[in-house]
Amino acid sequence: MEKINTNGQTFFQTEEETINLYEVIQVLYRGKWLIILVFILVVLATATFTFMQDPIYESTAVVLIEKGKKGVGLTEAFDITGLSEQRNIKNEIEILKSRSLAEAVAKKLIERVYVDPENKKDTILVILPSKKELKEGIKPFAKIETILERFKEDVKIESPRDADIIKITVRSKNPKEAALIANTFADSYYERNLMMSRNESRSVRMFLEEQLAEKKKLLSQAEAQLENYMKQAGVVALDEESKELIKQLSDLESKRGETIVDISSAKRKLDSYLEQIKQIEPEFVKVATEALDPYIKYLQEEIAKLEVTRDQIIAQNPKVGSQEVLNKSLREIDEQLASLRKKLQDKISEFLKIGFASSGSPGTQSYDPTGFVKELKQKILLTEIEMSAYEARKKELDRLIEQLNKKFETIPSKLIDYARLERTRLSNEKLYLLIEEKYQEAMIAERSQFGYVQIIDYATPGIKPVSPKVHLNLIIGIVLGLGLGVMIVFVREFFDRTVRSPEQLEKRGFTVLSAIPVIEVEAKLDGKQLKKDEGRNIAAHLITHLNPKSPVAEAYRVLRTGIQFAKLDRKIKSIVVASGAPKEGKSTTSSNLAITMAKANLKTVLVDADLRRPVLHRVFGVKREPGLTDYLFERAELDEIFRKTDIENLYLIPCGVVPPNPSELLGSEKMKKFVEYLKSNYDLVVFDTPPLVAVADALILANQVDGVLLVASAGKTEIDVLDKAREMIQRVEGNVIGVLLNNFDASATYGTYYRYYRYYRYYDYYGADREKGEGNA
Repeated sequence: MEKINTNGQTFFQTEEETINLYEVIQVLYRGKWLIILVFILVVLATATFTFMQDPIYESTAVVLIEKGKKGVGLTEAFDITGLSEQRNIKNEIEILKSRSLAEAVAKKLIERVYVDPENKKDTILVILPSKKELKEGIKPFAKIETILERFKEDVKIESPRDADIIKITVRSKNPKEAALIANTFADSYYERNLMMSRNESRSVRMFLEEQLAEKKKLLSQAEAQLENYMKQAGVVALDEESKELIKQLSDLESKRGETIVDISSAKRKLDSYLEQIKQIEPEFVKVATEALDPYIKYLQEEIAKLEVTRDQIIAQNPKVGSQEVLNKSLREIDEQLASLRKKLQDKISEFLKIGFASSGSPGTQSYDPTGFVKELKQKILLTEIEMSAYEARKKELDRLIEQLNKKFETIPSKLIDYARLERTRLSNEKLYLLIEEKYQEAMIAERSQFGYVQIIDYATPGIKPVSPKVHLNLIIGIVLGLGLGVMIVFVREFFDRTVRSPEQLEKRGFTVLSAIPVIEVEAKLDGKQLKKDEGRNIAAHLITHLNPKSPVAEAYRVLRTGIQFAKLDRKIKSIVVASGAPKEGKSTTSSNLAITMAKANLKTVLVDADLRRPVLHRVFGVKREPGLTDYLFERAELDEIFRKTDIENLYLIPCGVVPPNPSELLGSEKMKKFVEYLKSNYDLVVFDTPPLVAVADALILANQVDGVLLVASAGKTEIDVLDKAREMIQRVEGNVIGVLLNNFDASATYGTYYRYYRYYRYYDYYGADREKGEGNA
């Protein structure tokens, strides 16, 4: 972007200014106190928060999942598909996170009450009622739901990758309580696993125990009835045909009784599975009892018929079983059975896949990410298929028994009662023996189930708290404090549009004639008391006179030199001192500039052209009237408005009466003639004018003088306002000779006075000679 600077030279400025490391350091140095303040506040807040927190202790119990360890249960014995899945760690984690296990732990803790129950010390914190519950009158223990919510926050269940162990980690304010809760979770989980592992075998064993007692009683009754009948009727034996018929019937009836027991055992298992899944997926209970594939039932019925037929053939021909080569009938039956069983297994596999594919989807209640519900559903469906097979077998046995019963009725009437009793005795005896065998198997299966969970390590109370982490929190606080402070400084810098340094002005195309340091106000300056007026430090306006050896005075002398060499083609004899906005040091600048010019043996006149808020008469301690306005209104003569000051070669024209129309007065012909008079009779004329952006007074004088000096205040003047002021002056064909930067703190900007110190302190080394030189100039 092409621009014209204050000296009329062309320069180029990119829209995005390059930020170098030096500028970044300057920004940080300027905002050092803000960074330190934010840093201290953040660190103090972090430390306060850290040390006010209660210490939290952590304890961990470790359990091992032995996935390969399984007892010889009935589920494995009846699993005709071979599709049972191995348990996985995710299943067990879900069990540990389940509500039922958490409730069991909560109830145990409530029953215990104390961490140390023997001495009744340290009430368990997790079971105490919350403040809300206390207000509701709930005591002495919290609701189960409240305890479970606390478990969600304080209990962590996780498993290391590629490991068969689960870690139960608990946090608490009491280290002993953390260990207690972790161990209670581990024990409850172990007990539940042991109970679930034995539950299936236990229910079957208890049922078989009942059936065994019942069948034993029936067998005793049958034997007693047969013995009594033989004594009364005198019948001691049956013919061979009747014996064979009774044997066949008793075999079939015992097998039917065994099948009925199997159906009842499977029903017990099914009820147990359905009760478990009812809490998770109630709709599946109805589906499981109604959705069995009819084709599976048909295959089971055909297999049952062939199996019973085969058993009947072997029973009728005992020698067939001992032959090395089976006869043609048995071979055909075996081939048919093998084919049907293969079809049945394929159909069951297909049925299970379809059933599980539609059992749930993510986002639904039936969705099970761990496979726990899937495994339970598989057991239910397999048990249903198992029951269906038993029922088909029973149906076929009923048919054959009915056929043999018709033959049984052909036995001579004298022997028929004896035959019935013998048949009943044999049936009960065989059934009793079968049930006793199954009962022994169930007992072995139950006792062989030890679960697949082993507690490796019980939790122990922690020695050191895990929270709060003092060192980590403080480090985070330090980093956050520094980062936040730096961020705030850069954000403030980004939105700050005020002038900060001479370089910033130069980048905008301004010529910086001098930078005036911050004037430090003291009680006395060279033995002269500070003057106060309306809160103003009057001595600051006259610092070049009252303290000529100060760096500030030297900076004004630099300004004087800059003005003298601003235009090489012609000498500047008149200057308007203006600012973009109020209170930027315009009057101080005009006063000290006039003093330095006068000390350089230039006949100088300072005109207070701020006809709205004049101050120069108070600065120099003279009367305001008569003044400039009185002359323009022809109320005073020309020689009456000049005031001789204490500074040699310096004259002051005060404002005079404050007029109602300052702009019209300054733009009058008489004012123009007065300006020309001053320029022709004095070496330098300095006009102090109102702010440019506020009123047009300075613009009226801008094209009547040789140049305009813009005054900016570091950290206060907005760069856009200064740009606007320059634009306004150039629009009326005024000449901006440069900018004076007031209140410039070099140490805050650069971190050192060095860059300007060598100019400001130059006078200290050669001050006496300079004073003498100026006096003789």
